[in-house]
Amino acid sequence: MSKTDGVARPGKSTDYVLEFITREAEKGWQDARATARNTLTDAWDYLTNTPGLEQPGLCYILRGRFQSLTYQGVEYARYQYKFTHSGRIWYAVVQPAKKGKGSGRVLIERVEVGHPNETEPGRNFR
Repeated sequence: MSKTDGVARPGKSTDYVLEFITREAEKGWQDARATARNTLTDAWDYLTNTPGLEQPGLCYILRGRFQSLTYQGVEYARYQYKFTHSGRIWYAVVQPAKKGKGSGRVLIERVEVGHPNETEPGRNFR
């Protein structure tokens, strides 16, 4: 028997696939995993199952100049998911090609363990 890092979390064929679109997002994810593993796991579950579901105080589309993300020439709504009091994940949702067929994607642009400065309360981002 070989030594492993454990069994990978299985996913359903309808789950969204998470994808880092910046190196900073990947680094931020690693930092968040080290400091907020349980709530990051909850974020993983949310993002792979219902990434486009807005919930006040937890997950919503950003407003103002942050409301959209352009990736590979396509514009998407930019969501923010709060995984801790100050930790944030910014992402966009790519829907599956056909309803119920295959997986959609979640484009993770940014992961911050601290509140992003651009959206600090009192700053005019909305």
